[in-house]
Amino acid sequence: MSLSAGIPVIPLFLAAVLIVGPAFSQSRGGAGSIGPAGMGATTPNQSTLSVSTTWQLSGRVTFEDGTVPTQPVYVESVCNGIPRKEAKIDPQGGFSFRLGRGSGDSVMNAENAADHLGAGAVTSANECVIRASLPGFTSDRISLVGHEEHHPDLGTIMLHKNGEGSADSATSKQAPKDARKAFDKASQAAKARKFDEAAKDYQTAVSLFPGYAEAWYQLGQAQIALKQTGEARKSLNAAIQADEKYITPYLQLADLEMSAQNWNAVVDVTGRMLKLAPAGYPQAYLMNGMASYQLHDADGAEKSARAGLQIDRSNQAPKLYQVLASVLLVHGDYAGAATQLKKYLEVAPTAQDASMVRAQIAQLEARAGGPAKQ
Repeated sequence: MSLSAGIPVIPLFLAAVLIVGPAFSQSRGGAGSIGPAGMGATTPNQSTLSVSTTWQLSGRVTFEDGTVPTQPVYVESVCNGIPRKEAKIDPQGGFSFRLGRGSGDSVMNAENAADHLGAGAVTSANECVIRASLPGFTSDRISLVGHEEHHPDLGTIMLHKNGEGSADSATSKQAPKDARKAFDKASQAAKARKFDEAAKDYQTAVSLFPGYAEAWYQLGQAQIALKQTGEARKSLNAAIQADEKYITPYLQLADLEMSAQNWNAVVDVTGRMLKLAPAGYPQAYLMNGMASYQLHDADGAEKSARAGLQIDRSNQAPKLYQVLASVLLVHGDYAGAATQLKKYLEVAPTAQDASMVRAQIAQLEARAGGPAKQ
């Protein structure tokens, strides 16, 4: 269905739905930012929280059917776009760790040392998400934005059988020693927030090995921090070209296009990403739905919103309810739109736009002739 005929909307409603950039904040600080898949997780409260290596986190990992993996599964933090193994799940699927502290596991220590990630403190929860890692599966991603330090339980992280996509690039293992050395040097500079130095060394890495997808992605991250948007776009596209199954740069690139309001590009990038990994990335469905709505494609927006809500068991992208509400409003379904907004407030009661959404619900219910049924 096209939206060209006009939308009988309440003006404030659009203001709530059309939130780009900060709504997808994840791996890097600042407004309008997103991380590897990013996703970027969307959260109702974008306030920055200071965290340290004393922050204890716990939870459980299962497959979609509730069963516990019998294979070794590691729980990772992704801070500033850099993954770090933090804990190995126990036979019941449980895990517990102190953020950035690591453990005595030899595999974890070896891999973290190889990546030169260190055990330094994380300075902002805006920059961190928690995920599980198992080849062939896509993990839910739990953002630490808005997470209370005194409530360490992250809940259940689900693993979803994915298509061909992967959160890591196979090209990293193919990188020659000198390219890897430049990459590691750049990563150290990026951790120290010396993005000029990082960009130069990442550029060296991709010059030595043009197929180095992870280095292209991290170069794009550094360029974003330097506000070199055009160059970052080129680097992220180069990462995808180097390894089209590498999911991480798709989400970052989509966020870049969201910030620029390049709606067709957002639909294209997220569409390609979701074909590779249809589960585990509700933020991609959110961006796709929002962009489709902006392109007057109500059917596309509804399809994305419903698909995203179906997989979003951890409520990572609550604004999917707002996208769906906007589509229902196009159809003149005021009661249905109010119901979706109520669901939004159920999962995001402290959202910054909560008071505005409550006012919208009241107006919608008045037009519908009574309170919406849940």
